[in-house]
Amino acid sequence: MARLIQTKRFSPLAYAILAVLAAYALGACSSEKETASVIPPATPGDPAALVGTTWEVGPYILEFSEPPVVHVSGDRVPIRSGVDVEWSVDERGVIEVGGYGQHFAGTWDGSDLIVRGQEGVKLSDSQDNSQDEPETTAEEGNEEDAATPDPAASNEPESSGAPS
Repeated sequence: MARLIQTKRFSPLAYAILAVLAAYALGACSSEKETASVIPPATPGDPAALVGTTWEVGPYILEFSEPPVVHVSGDRVPIRSGVDVEWSVDERGVIEVGGYGQHFAGTWDGSDLIVRGQEGVKLSDSQDNSQDEPETTAEEGNEEDAATPDPAASNEPESSGAPS
C-alpha cells in the first residue's frame, strides 16, 4: 500500500510542466508570442479612428469604445450578449485585443484592421453617421425650396392693380 501512495505523488518538474500547460491553455503566454510575431503595417493608424466603429473579424464582432474598452460578441463568445475586453494600439500600429484568457494581436493602418491574419470588415462608423445627417438635412432643405414657387422666377407679368 505504501508503494501505491508513492506513485500518486508528482515531482516538482511535473508540477512545473502542468503549470506551464495550464497557463498556455488559458492564453497567458500566447499574447506576448502573438504580438511579437505580428509584422507592423508600413504606416500605423491613429487609434482614435477606431473609436465608435464596429468591425466583423472572422466569427467576432468588435465594437470599439474609448480605450481600453471594446465589446466583443459573436458565435465563439460564450456569453450571448458579448463581453467587454481591453484593446490598445501601439505606436507601430500593432493592435492587441484581450481579456478572460483570450488575447489576439493584429495590425491597424488607419483603414484596414487585421487580427490573427483575418481582415476585418467595417460594419458601421459613428463618424460616417454624423456626417450623413447634415447632408440629408441639406437635401431636404433643397427639396422644400424647389416645391415653393419663386415669384421672381414666374413668367407672368406682375399686376400693378390698375386696370389696363
